[in-house]
Amino acid sequence: MYFLIKQAMKNLNLLAFIGGLAIGATAALLLAPDSGANTRHKISGKIKHGKKKMKELQEVVEEKIREAKLSADPESYDQA
Repeated sequence: MYFLIKQAMKNLNLLAFIGGLAIGATAALLLAPDSGANTRHKISGKIKHGKKKMKELQEVVEEKIREAKLSADPESYDQA
């Protein structure tokens, strides 16, 4: 059980780091001297990329949860 909590904390730390990175990148884009159209285009691209990465991270976390449930109690694991 301790291992699962420790692993969950690592995942949360990684998620917080990624979120901070995204906020910092957005702030840098907004404060950079560039035209409004270019800035909006850059932000749009970063958001699309961030959504893709978050979806990938969500899939990894969901798989880790399934693995943890299976290892904790294989008989009651519901694969539906």
